[in-house]
Amino acid sequence: MNGSPNTDAARDTLLRLFAGKWVVAALTAAVDLGVPDALRDGPRSIGELATAAGAEPQALGRLLRVLATQHIVSVEGDQVTLLPLGRELCSDRLGPLAAFVGAPHAWDPWARLADAIRSDRTAFELTHGVGLFPFLADRAVEGAAYDAAIDAFTRAEAQALAAAIDLGDARQVVDVGGGLGSVLIELVGRHPKVTGVLYDLPPVAERAAARFEALGLADRCSAQGGDFLAGVPAGADVYVVKHVLHNWDDDDAARILGACAAGMTPGGRVLVVEGLLIPGGRADGTRLLDLEMLVLCGHGRERSKPEFRALIGRAGLRLQRTVDLGASRILECVAR
Repeated sequence: MNGSPNTDAARDTLLRLFAGKWVVAALTAAVDLGVPDALRDGPRSIGELATAAGAEPQALGRLLRVLATQHIVSVEGDQVTLLPLGRELCSDRLGPLAAFVGAPHAWDPWARLADAIRSDRTAFELTHGVGLFPFLADRAVEGAAYDAAIDAFTRAEAQALAAAIDLGDARQVVDVGGGLGSVLIELVGRHPKVTGVLYDLPPVAERAAARFEALGLADRCSAQGGDFLAGVPAGADVYVVKHVLHNWDDDDAARILGACAAGMTPGGRVLVVEGLLIPGGRADGTRLLDLEMLVLCGHGRERSKPEFRALIGRAGLRLQRTVDLGASRILECVAR
């Protein structure tokens, strides 16, 4: 019998890890069925939820029981109540990110992770025959869903970034690869004299421009479409490069930073926002995101602080300071 308790505990631990796949699928299904949004104004019965979702009530009940174990909802008899954690899955919070994570085109490549490690191709490319960004560019629905997912992740971090950075006398900010513009919206909201330019692929820039117009910010925020690997708009005091560099290898990442360095005004700054790989065996989201980069973007990866210093130096910049944003860091860079 020696060793059997430890063996049983190890097996239990692995079984819980395996179940992570099922939990993520349950969260995504809940968002796809509209469960969090349907419950945001108060409890509803399983039958009412099933009708709203076009779902089979018994099957939905099985899903809700799993969601209850994860503290997403509570189920008392036939009544379902949204809990605070579940509220974060609403469509105006992290719901779009959950929808992307579990969508077939993003989920299926994870089954090819080992194949990607054996080869020089991404798991996404092995699954779909084309890389992530060309795939999204050719599919308007999936491209819009990806933008919404990234923006859902960005919104809370954008507030923290805007609160942490004093723009001083800056007059113009360029957000490189800025998605739907949440960072610029927060920055111009806190700094009345600042104007912003969002620079991203043309379809993304069009969606951002429509958002600025809808919010009454078109006079202070504009959106330009282009390829930041070929260059960025010149003449800004501050360039924000948020969760962009981890999509690219060192040569392309240095090229992006170099374009920002060449474009900024004298005394300007480049604000790189990324997770940092911390030495040691700590479990954190950055290490998991590093695998996501391997699956989706291939040569893109998360980096350590020394690796960022080297990359920043290649671009003709120096790291002036870092600012903690929780899961990410702001790396404030200035001219060397």
